[in-house]
Amino acid sequence: MPSKKVILYFILGIIALTIPLALLIRSRIDAQHPIWSSTLVKVPAAPTPSVPSPSQNAHSTPTTVPNPDIDSLPPPQHVNVVKVTQSACTASGGTWNACASACRTAAPGSTCIQVCVSACECRSSKQCPSGTVCTQFVKGVGVCR
Repeated sequence: MPSKKVILYFILGIIALTIPLALLIRSRIDAQHPIWSSTLVKVPAAPTPSVPSPSQNAHSTPTTVPNPDIDSLPPPQHVNVVKVTQSACTASGGTWNACASACRTAAPGSTCIQVCVSACECRSSKQCPSGTVCTQFVKGVGVCR
């Protein structure tokens, strides 16, 4: 009885010969009977958009299209980003975590990037360096931002 490997090679050989043969037969049929080729759907090319030259647009004013999704948002707030160092964190009474989660406030079960983010962990703003506050609490532990 032939081994499984021999049977597998036999089947692969048959497939390897059948596919090119089928393509060759199809190309010969298409060449002899062009009507069969017309059954293929031909998608018309998209028209080329006319773009005005820069000289035509030199004096035109840009138009703004209102976007209700963006226009209804409140204006962005200015955020003063303070870099918290390990020495400043420990000097103020915080706990330095060199490999904190980047998604500490993400909803359970949500997709999250698996990357270490350094953070100064705290229980109150008194444990944070000056210019930062303890925020983003998870299970009683926040981070200095």
